[in-house]
Amino acid sequence: MGGIVWLASYPKSGNTWVRVLIETYLASDPDNWTLSDLRLTFSDALLSRYDGVPESKVESWNHLNHRDAVLEQISSEYGDIKFVKTHSIFNEKYFSEPTQTSFTGAGIYIVRDPRDVCLSFASHFGLTLNEAAEKMGDIRSKIPKSSSLVEQDISSWANHVESWIAPKPFPVIVVRYEDLVADAIAVFGRVLTFLGFDVCSERLQKAAEVSTFRRLKEQEEVGGFAENSTSGAPFFRKGTTGQWKTELPNDLVTKIERECYVPMAKLGYLI
Repeated sequence: MGGIVWLASYPKSGNTWVRVLIETYLASDPDNWTLSDLRLTFSDALLSRYDGVPESKVESWNHLNHRDAVLEQISSEYGDIKFVKTHSIFNEKYFSEPTQTSFTGAGIYIVRDPRDVCLSFASHFGLTLNEAAEKMGDIRSKIPKSSSLVEQDISSWANHVESWIAPKPFPVIVVRYEDLVADAIAVFGRVLTFLGFDVCSERLQKAAEVSTFRRLKEQEEVGGFAENSTSGAPFFRKGTTGQWKTELPNDLVTKIERECYVPMAKLGYLI
């Protein structure tokens, strides 16, 4: 399998954890791997990728006019597989025909219970729980442009999920965050098999050992994390599942379940 492998997710769904698992599995010295080594997998929203575009220095420029060219450049770099993180909804604006058929090899879609996402989303972006729930239900939701990232169209949680789990011209494996928490070795092993790797059980075990939430949180506390939130909240917050049961108000639970009912039911979150 060659070309771009998309590591796609709604924000705060476990994308970074999957990136770390991939990088530590492939690392020559996983025991000494740290968050500062997170370079093999990178975001499609990096503003630095557009440095060669003169108009990128203009405040009102539209990066989508140059996205295909940037992705074509990425697809010609590095090795056979290029792991690219994205939070963008899957639509024609962000994934045009050349991107879908010429540059892409596969997709990994990481999904998490939206009731838990709401808690992490609020913390990461410095929002109240009500504000986070509103943004997650708004089809117009975006992550705004920053000093290092271009604008990202994430839409609502429900729209985002439906856009990525729908049939594609390339294979996509869906990974539930909750399943990773329950058995990272088994779930990540299936991801590696999906990607065509000859899975080495020793490397798989080591990747799981050095990629635990506790270890990543400790690394962030000691050395920081370049992708941390501008809100000042820790990037690695709790890393658990089902925290919405005690932390999310009932009215927001009802709102999220109503607005996200169809994809939640498809993914087994309403059992």
